[in-house]
Amino acid sequence: MHYDQDTMSILIDNTTVPDVCSTPTNTVFFNKKITKMMKNHLKPICEQMDRKVFCDESMSIGFLVQNDPLYDLGTVHKWALFGDEKYIVIIDKTKIYQKGLYFWVYITGILNDRDDN
Repeated sequence: MHYDQDTMSILIDNTTVPDVCSTPTNTVFFNKKITKMMKNHLKPICEQMDRKVFCDESMSIGFLVQNDPLYDLGTVHKWALFGDEKYIVIIDKTKIYQKGLYFWVYITGILNDRDDN
């Protein structure tokens, strides 16, 4: 599932609009490689925040190659849609070819703070 027409209303870091964005899915579907990458990226975030942070949801965010914002793996960004704000961590990046176009697709984890649950 994707946000379709609502994708134009998504903002990352208050400025960047992705070309495509999937709806959140559970991270239980990650393979071992992506799960390990996610844990490695979460470790410094937990240390920096001095508390346990985890991801139980993920979404893919894609940009046409010429629109790629060049996010680094492990960086945290604010994702917003119609006032709903979440913080995401960049887990992985891959280039895909879809319907005659090249995209950079970022696999992101949606950050949750255990102290808020």
